[in-house]
Amino acid sequence: MPAQKFVPLFLILFSLRTLTQDIVPSERRIDWDPGIPGGIPDYPAGVSVMDYGALADGVTDDTQAFLDAITACPQQHAITIPSGTYLITDRLNLRKSITLRGAGPDQTFLKFEKQPEAPDYQRTNIWIGQRIAGFSASITGGAVRGSYQITVSDVSGFAVDDLVEIRQDNDESVMARPIVPVSQNDSWAEGHWGWRAVGQFLLITDIDAGTNTLTFQHPLYFTYNPAMNPAVTQWNGPARYAGVEDLHMELVADANGYYGNIHFDGSVYCWARNVRSYKCSRSHIGLWGGLGNEIRDSYFEFSHGYAGGEGYGVNMIDRTTNNLVENNIFDFLQGKMLTAVGACGNVYAYNYCRISMDDLGPYEDMHADMGAHGHHSYMNLFEGNSTNRAHVDRYWGSNANFVFLRNKMLCPDGYVRSSDPVHIEKNNIEMSFVGNILHHENSMEDRRVWYFPDEPDDFSDPELTMNTLISHGNYDFMSENVQWDPDIDNQDIPDSYYLDGKPGFFTNAPWGDTSWPLIGPDLLHAGLIPAQQRFCDLNGITPPDPPTGLSATAEDNRITLAWTDNSTDEQGFRIEQSLDGIHFFRQGVTLPDSNRIVFSGLRPFTTYYFRVCSYIDEPGNSAWSDIASASTFSELPLAGICRYPFSGNANNALSGDYHGIVHGPVLCAGKTGQAYAFDGLDDYIHIPKWDPDAWRPGHSPLYGDEQAFTIAAWICPDIVSGHDNFIISDDSRWGDFTFGLTGNRLNLRYINGTGQRYGLSSVETATVKPGVFTHVAASYDPEHNIVRLFINGEQAAIDRMTRPLGTSGFDSLYIGLGGDPSGTITYFDGIIDEVHIYGSVLSDRQIQMLAETQALLSVRVLLEGPYTAGTMQTGLRDAGILPMDSPYDASHAEVIPDQVVDWIWLELRSNADGSGENYGKSVFLRNDGTVLDTDGAETVAINAPEGYYYISVTHRNHLAVMSPDPVPIFSDYP
Repeated sequence: MPAQKFVPLFLILFSLRTLTQDIVPSERRIDWDPGIPGGIPDYPAGVSVMDYGALADGVTDDTQAFLDAITACPQQHAITIPSGTYLITDRLNLRKSITLRGAGPDQTFLKFEKQPEAPDYQRTNIWIGQRIAGFSASITGGAVRGSYQITVSDVSGFAVDDLVEIRQDNDESVMARPIVPVSQNDSWAEGHWGWRAVGQFLLITDIDAGTNTLTFQHPLYFTYNPAMNPAVTQWNGPARYAGVEDLHMELVADANGYYGNIHFDGSVYCWARNVRSYKCSRSHIGLWGGLGNEIRDSYFEFSHGYAGGEGYGVNMIDRTTNNLVENNIFDFLQGKMLTAVGACGNVYAYNYCRISMDDLGPYEDMHADMGAHGHHSYMNLFEGNSTNRAHVDRYWGSNANFVFLRNKMLCPDGYVRSSDPVHIEKNNIEMSFVGNILHHENSMEDRRVWYFPDEPDDFSDPELTMNTLISHGNYDFMSENVQWDPDIDNQDIPDSYYLDGKPGFFTNAPWGDTSWPLIGPDLLHAGLIPAQQRFCDLNGITPPDPPTGLSATAEDNRITLAWTDNSTDEQGFRIEQSLDGIHFFRQGVTLPDSNRIVFSGLRPFTTYYFRVCSYIDEPGNSAWSDIASASTFSELPLAGICRYPFSGNANNALSGDYHGIVHGPVLCAGKTGQAYAFDGLDDYIHIPKWDPDAWRPGHSPLYGDEQAFTIAAWICPDIVSGHDNFIISDDSRWGDFTFGLTGNRLNLRYINGTGQRYGLSSVETATVKPGVFTHVAASYDPEHNIVRLFINGEQAAIDRMTRPLGTSGFDSLYIGLGGDPSGTITYFDGIIDEVHIYGSVLSDRQIQMLAETQALLSVRVLLEGPYTAGTMQTGLRDAGILPMDSPYDASHAEVIPDQVVDWIWLELRSNADGSGENYGKSVFLRNDGTVLDTDGAETVAINAPEGYYYISVTHRNHLAVMSPDPVPIFSDYP
């Protein structure tokens, strides 16, 4: 198959690649701007709970000391909580800009004991903010996605810096109703929690009373329907810039609370940082409404219950907007990172999720680590998380416009149910999965990667989810491939959709500076995200010891790696490979206690770099070994090869005599330059006796018994059916040895060990067509008595012989004629080019290389003299004196393309000094620097084997130029 390689060059080397589309179109995402502007503030110490009577003995009730400290603490100061254990029996309310600050989650412990009979809101441990509905107005215009302004019926009750909320009635043309039976729970009914679900929280930055216009800090993320009664409501009393940090909190007994261990209610720019929350009733963190809060650097584990609605990590609900949940640990929970009821513009990023729990215990049903739980949450981003599973359900209705970028969804072994890393139910529209890693690399083969359950549907389009899904650049360990959407030509996966660069917590990660981004199809095993490193440190888990003494040894196209195994508990070793010693890619995995691996089928004359690490699932990789490198040699053996390129004669282009004597055929244009055309009547080429010192005396390398061989050629027959087109035959002329087309089949015929003629046929003439060049090859392996035939580099037939090739020899060969067992002679009718004879068995890859001859080059060159103001002069063509015939070879153009400057000579050189194999072509140069083929195409086809080439350009009035380094031209090279 031709190597369709585009090599972009400009003044020797210049990339012409352009990106024609975003992977996730702009209308399906927003410019995520989550969290607190400028980050979490660092408040100075204000008061200490010890100043108000706290004892920190874990027995005495310290609640009143905390309440008094909260009252006394001045704005923008911290309440310090020294080391110790504090018993708290009531809810702590933060309504002003202060923070509760412990001495660290390993030193300050808050034990919350609540009474189950207390009101539900009372059973929350810490409540940040409050929502008191204020002024409200109908929206009269401008409420479209991307707008910063709306017009309303009345602005008199609003003020700049107000926190407001936009909502509208549930629009069934956009949203799908819950699948919960109305008789059980009609959550869409007026006054219920799913009523008027879609909306957004915003801050007012300007008010124009003359036009009743409100201007907001952020744009709208949704286009509101005037028929659905959209309105904007003011919320009074929210806390701003309040937080909880550096402490451990525990809900001692299940209080059946609904809102979470820490409940954010209409809060603005508030936070929980470096908090370890142990056991909750419903969720560890509840974000209910509000704007721009941050939950970061924390550890959430276990719940008192795991039935429906219990055991959540960070739960976003009630249109909460622009929150950031970053660099946290979630363990032994059911739903870990969830959105619901219109939550929008939020980001869950770089969090580590471990064991999934339900009411049956761990390792039963794998629930959602990253999930959407209905009533149309939308425009949320999950980025860089290391998780088990993503699950977008429809239990409470539809969701829309989620982006999952560069996450791991490993779906590890050991769970009874839910073996798919991505589970998307119906009516969830415009979901985008880009650059994710799906499944654990040791996953069982019978698992799914994607799951779209076929469930009853009452929405407009039963295939809505599939029809609007983007899945692009995701690597899965089931297929061991990156799956690209063929309709998306952009394969540059974004580093991030909310960060401008590497975040500080990667630089200051527990195990040192960590590369970023860390997860993606080209970064499968780059290491652990900082949250997972922190988990390992906190739980005393260390990586295995790295291997040492890595060595690489090359033999032809194989490289053997060897190393010393220094670890005792590794699950195996990971090997990465590079072509430049800088950019490494996953190449293989070995079993535990391995210390050697062989890679074969590598490219010839190429230096490969390798590194190895040991790994265990939980802590991940060890450090990488030192880098080892080795260079492969030519895949095509040179000793004992005869090559007939037919470049002006029938001489053997390699060492030795073995030159052919031409009887009739004439030179013509071939597949790789010149070739010979045979008339089918009496044309042939005779190759006389071989050097007896090189082979068995008086015999060719195709002589049987113990002699391996491979023969190959390009053929273009004028006719196929009804005519025998022999390519190579022996001098017996009785069909003792022939290779070519016999009748309508490709055929190799020879004498076997019993003296019988043996024929091996392969394929019908539908593969070998008249007037078309086809590459054909045959090989004989005497060690295993196997004969194989190849067409266009692919194996077409194989036969294991019962006896080796016979000992009947022949001492000369013919190209272009052959005979059958009756002695009837038939001559080739058509063109033969590039005949190869090897005294060895070529591999499949080596034969494929012979068939891969065409490089397509995209080249730009500027000539210094004619160049001016961005273009070159075309005076020769304009004056009609540019010749139709090339000044460099016999090439001729029927038409000279427009804007052509002159002819040039384009050449691929094996070596910089011109020695070795060179492949050139006369081409045209257009005035913008583009090199054109003689037919005017902007890509130039040159017949050459795959390999590394210097690219040279020669013009008759200028000095030649050449690329400073060889360029890789391989069909599979990126």
